[in-house]
Order: sequence, then C-alpha cells, then structure tokens
Amino acid sequence: METPSRHHWFIMVLNIQHLYNLIMMNIYSNSTKLGIRHLRYAVAVARNLSLTGASQDCNVALSAMSETIKQIEDDVGVTLFDRSQRPLVVTEFGHYFVSDAIEILNRFDQSIRDMRDFGGKEKGLVRIASSPSVVSTLVIPALAEFRSHYPNIEIAIHQENAKNVSEQLRMGFVEIGIHESWIDSENLSCELLLTDTYGLVCSAEHPLASQQTVSFADLSHSTVIQLSDDSAIRKRLDAESQIKHFLRADIETSDATSLIWMISQNLGVSVLPENASMIPTNGSVCFLPIEGFEKIRNLYLISNKKRPVSPAAAAFMSIVRTVAQSHSKSVCNP
Repeated sequence: METPSRHHWFIMVLNIQHLYNLIMMNIYSNSTKLGIRHLRYAVAVARNLSLTGASQDCNVALSAMSETIKQIEDDVGVTLFDRSQRPLVVTEFGHYFVSDAIEILNRFDQSIRDMRDFGGKEKGLVRIASSPSVVSTLVIPALAEFRSHYPNIEIAIHQENAKNVSEQLRMGFVEIGIHESWIDSENLSCELLLTDTYGLVCSAEHPLASQQTVSFADLSHSTVIQLSDDSAIRKRLDAESQIKHFLRADIETSDATSLIWMISQNLGVSVLPENASMIPTNGSVCFLPIEGFEKIRNLYLISNKKRPVSPAAAAFMSIVRTVAQSHSKSVCNP
C-alpha cells in the first residue's frame, strides 16, 4: 500500500477543514438547537476523555451527558468522540469542534463577567454634557465623590451650550445632561436639579463687598465683566431690557471659570447666578443680592427617555442630586 505523500496529507487536512467549516456554519445557523450547554458538555468530555468524568464535572447524570453529545453529533452530522475505545478518542472533527467551542465559551463567559461588572458598577463609561460653570460647581464635586466609590468607571465630560447638550443626548453621544435650559423634545426627560438667584459677584476686596445689598446704579463705577452673548446666562440677562444699559461689557469672556478668576483678582464685577459664583478660585468672591432684581435660574438634570441609563450613570446622577441639594442649602442659607 502506497504511503500518502506530504502533499496528499495537506490536501486531506484542507478537505477536513473545509467540511468542518460547512458543519460549523450549520451549527451557527438559526435552524440549530445547539446552545452553550452543548458546548460545555463537549469540552468536558474532551477534557476527561470520558462521559462519566464529564458528567461528574458538569454535575449531570451520565445519561444526560450521553444524550447531549448524541444531539450534537446528530445535528452536525459527524462523530466527535469515538466511544468504542477506552479511554474514548476525540476524532479529527471533534478536535476542531472542541477548539472552537472553547473559544466561544471563553468569549461568552468574559461577556457575562463584563455585564455583571457593568451592572455592579465595577466597569463602564459615564458620558456627561454640561455648561462650563455647572461642570466646575456640580459635576467636578460629584465626580470626586463618585470616583471614591467607583474608581474603575471611566468618565467623559463635554462642555456644551444648551442646544448641544440636548442634541448630544438625543443622538446618544452622552447619557447625562446638566444645563439651565433645555430643548423640549419627546425624546428627553428633565428633572429640576437646582434653583438659584441672580446677584452681583465681586471680589472680597471690592468696595461693594461690604454692603448687604447693591443696586444696578452701584455698577456705574465698576468694571463689568460679562460672558459672551452666546451663553445662556448672558442671553437671559440681555432679555431684561430694564437693566441692559447697566450691564455693559467692559471685559467679555466665553468661559465662566475665567470670569470668576478675574473677579477673584478684583479685575471687575459681574451679574451671575449664585451657583456660578461657587467656582473654586485662589481668591475670595462675594455674592450680593441686587435690589428689585429677583431673577432666578433653574438647572435641570436631563436624560434620554428612549435610552436606558446605565447603572453607573444612575449612580452618578444620584451623587449629582446630593451635591445640588447641598448647594441649594448654601444658597438659601448663606
């Protein structure tokens, strides 16, 4: 009998692999009744080279193990294990099948572990969109608390205007939005987070800092710093026609943090919501009520109605609520 050449052996292996690929296509098709349990049992049999040992490892009856392996072989149309020998022998098709089964089970088990980690807030990504002033006064303090409890959760913070916050939520780019205004949409839900009042913000070294209250006329001898006219705070102030001529913009900035830092260095004063005056600086700033001016600002916690909030995002939202409540108390009780 002629011994097969190396070329012939190679062709035989290719043929086996091709046939095996066709078989695996059948396994992964919608018509198969095979599942994860079948794969686990096949791997257990290959590991033990015994149906008895495999049934013990899987804590099932020997008859159940034998029937499950038969189901696999009937479904794919080939023999995976030669049971006529002791110990049983894994066939060529069996080796291919078990190798793939191990890879599939590893991916499946890792996916389950990841999902449990996400559910248990051990892993995940929380994406937040907010105005710059709110990032400094609410998001960052909440982030410090959140990271102390969930150090493995990643955080992505986007500083946006109201329109962009709503759009990013609607498109699913972020899970949480925090802003003082929002675009009404059937896709978005909002929750009132904080209400604060507008007042004069100045350095503790400014002459007006010693007063209990101020009037808009008091601003005539001070440098006025304003946010740029595309900010929500500036737009709301510009809408107040009776005070517009008092609120000239001697210095203008697009960044609320820069504005507060300039005030802390006594470069000027501004009219802002009280929560915005809480942006941390290395100087001291004061918030003073303005006589006859009782304008308020509402900050909202916004999410997408049609997209479930992840457990990690829900935990962050809970901490933001707590931070907002503490700010509300300090606003009400200076």
